[in-house]
Amino acid sequence: MPEPQLTYYALGEGITAFSTTRHGGYSSGSYGEFNVNCYCGDNQEAIARNRALLCDKLGIADDR
Repeated sequence: MPEPQLTYYALGEGITAFSTTRHGGYSSGSYGEFNVNCYCGDNQEAIARNRALLCDKLGIADDR
């Protein structure tokens, strides 16, 4: 299974701040690999799978 690459930033207690790279997801072509943006024209199934990977990694629901 692909693994998203996250960098975490210490901003304060109870705050989770992070950035991602393009590596470790299901998107392909110019959107490859780890696109989570629903508004750019990428394949919606790939985006959903990428968002599920991110949520799993963060331990949160997709509506967060």
